[in-house]
Amino acid sequence: MALAEVSALMQDHDADLVGAAARLRAIAPSALEADDLASYSWLVNHVIGEKGHDWPGARALLEALPALAGQPPVVLRNRAVAFAMGGAALQAWQAEGELAQALACGPTLAATAVRLGALQHLAGSADPRLVATSLAPCVQAIEAAPAGGPVLVMAARAINNAISGWLEHPQPATADPAVAAAMTRAARCCKTIWQHAGTWIQVERADYLIALVANALGDWEAAARAARDGIRMIEANGSEDVDRAFLLLELARARHGMGEGEAARTTRDASFSLAERFDEPGLREWFDRKAGALAALTSAPASASTA
Repeated sequence: MALAEVSALMQDHDADLVGAAARLRAIAPSALEADDLASYSWLVNHVIGEKGHDWPGARALLEALPALAGQPPVVLRNRAVAFAMGGAALQAWQAEGELAQALACGPTLAATAVRLGALQHLAGSADPRLVATSLAPCVQAIEAAPAGGPVLVMAARAINNAISGWLEHPQPATADPAVAAAMTRAARCCKTIWQHAGTWIQVERADYLIALVANALGDWEAAARAARDGIRMIEANGSEDVDRAFLLLELARARHGMGEGEAARTTRDASFSLAERFDEPGLREWFDRKAGALAALTSAPASASTA
C-alpha cells in the first residue's frame, strides 16, 4: 500500500503540493519497505522541505525512517540533507559518514554528494551567485574523483536537478560570469559521468541539459552543437521521439539566436510535429511551456538573457 502511494506521489505531487505534503505525512514509516525509501525520502525533502519551507518537518519524517537492510545509499544522502537543512548538524555528519561507508568512497566525496543533494533543493530559489559559488567546488571534486562508482551517479543526478532548478529561477543571473561558468561546467560534468556510467539515453539527455544552459546564456553555437550531438546519439542508437522533440526545440532556439530564421522555423516545425504525437497531457503541457516564444519565431536574432 505504501509503495503504491509513494509511486502515485512521484507522478502527481506537483499538481497539489499541499495535498502531497499531507499524503506524505500520512504514510506510516513502519509501512515503508526498502524499495520505497529512495523515492519517499526525496519526496519528503522536495515537497515538505524545499516547496513547503519546512525543513524541520522533513528532518523529523526522515529521522523516523526504519533502518531497513538493503536500502539504497541515496536514502542516507537524503537524510543527511534533511538533517543539515533542518538544523541538526551532528545527525547530518553522522549520516554523511554512513554514506561514505555505504558508497565505499572517502569523506570528501560523501560530503560533496550531500552538498549537491542540498543544492538541488536550493538552486531554484536561492541567490544564483551563492549557488554557483557552492556548486563550482563540488563539480571540481567530482571531476577529480576516479571514474565510475555510485557516488558519481548520485552526483550527476543532483547536478542535473540543481541546474534544472537554476534554469527555472525567476532571476538566474545569466550575465554573471561566475554563474555562467559554474553552470556550463556542471552540465558538461554530467555528460562526462554518463559517458562512463550511464546509458546512451542518459548521455543524450546530458546533451539536452548542455543545450538548455547554453541557450539560457546566449551561447547559441554551443547550444546548437549540444543539441545536434544529442540528436545524433538518438539516431545512432534507436528511437526516442520525446527527447528528440525537446532537442529540436533547443536547436531551433539556438538557430534563432544565430539569426538563421528559416532554419529555426523549419527545426521548430519538426519539433512541434513530434510533440503532436505525445499521448500524455502533462508532457505536452511541459513541451508547450518550453516552446514559449518559439511558437511565433521571426527572422530577427534573439538576444542573450541579462537577468
